[in-house]
Amino acid sequence: FMGLTGTQAAKLNVYSKSIGMETRDLQLEVVGVVHQFNEATGASVNLNDVLKDISDLSASLRANFKGNVEEMAKAVTLARSMGISLAESNTAAAGTLSISSSIKNNN
Repeated sequence: FMGLTGTQAAKLNVYSKSIGMETRDLQLEVVGVVHQFNEATGASVNLNDVLKDISDLSASLRANFKGNVEEMAKAVTLARSMGISLAESNTAAAGTLSISSSIKNNN
C-alpha cells in the first residue's frame, strides 16, 4: 500500500473512513497536493513520506484539520520539505511556547 506498513495502511484506512472518504480518494488528494507542491517549489518531497506521516499523526493533530485532507496534506508536505514531520514540528512549537511561558513567568 504505497510503501506503508500494514499498521500505517490500516490507520490511514480508519482515518479516511472516519471522515467519510474512501482511502483511495484520500491517497489521490495527497498525491495531487504533493505533486503541486513539488512543481511549484522545485522541491522533491517524497509522497510515501507524506502518506506515512499522515497515517502516523495523532488523533489530536488530525482533529485540528477537521477532516480537510488537502490542508493536512499541505501542512505535512511543507514540514517534510523542511526535513521534519508535522508531529516533530508540533513538538518543537510546543517546546518553544513552553520556553516562552517560562521566560514570561520569571520576569
